[in-house]
Amino acid sequence: MTVRFNDPEEFINELRQAPPNLEPILRLTVRCRLDTQTGVINHLSVMATYLRFLPGPSGPIPSVVALEAYQGEDWGPHFDCSRKTRHCTQELLARLRSVAGELDLECRSGVYESLPNQKER
Repeated sequence: MTVRFNDPEEFINELRQAPPNLEPILRLTVRCRLDTQTGVINHLSVMATYLRFLPGPSGPIPSVVALEAYQGEDWGPHFDCSRKTRHCTQELLARLRSVAGELDLECRSGVYESLPNQKER
């Protein structure tokens, strides 16, 4: 099961209220997707994930709690709009690292896509 967020504030509130309980790790990365129409613009999103057991009717359900927060377009290093996008991206990563530090969580690169031995539905 995956619990998905797009709003960083909602994700941070969830992280504080229901932190990881499988392992004390918050995974962070920047997803960079090439625009399929132009082939030159990258779309940047901050990704953050952690693992948590959620209560279920027949016992705990392992889940991935995930944030995908779109930050904007990156046209390259010489464009002001791209500098703003990259700056906002770095600010959000720093904020997530700060919250992780408050909760004694280790930050690592990457994302959890699914749990081991869990079939996607």
